[in-house]
Amino acid sequence: LPRPLPTRSAIRENQKLAEQLATAGELWLRVGRSESGGQNLFRSARWVDRESHDLSTLCREGNLGVFPWLDPTSSRVITEFVTEGSASLVQELEREYLGRPEA
Repeated sequence: LPRPLPTRSAIRENQKLAEQLATAGELWLRVGRSESGGQNLFRSARWVDRESHDLSTLCREGNLGVFPWLDPTSSRVITEFVTEGSASLVQELEREYLGRPEA
């Protein structure tokens, strides 16, 4: 059977996930964390943006592990964003970047 084409909503959700990963990568590097960690987040953002599978649904089903290019940090960002509406790593990095104390 032919593989179903992604819906507009799935593509948009993947774009939102990619945006979270890219934001995390940018903040990661700006606060002086490891270059490789930031680049892993950027790489995952590019993959997610090009992915034709509905990653939000796959995440809710617990199937993100089928993507070998998805590192644990990126997977955590995606999982938290899908399940909670925000990623704690992005919030933590934003606070660190802006010099705000932990909330």
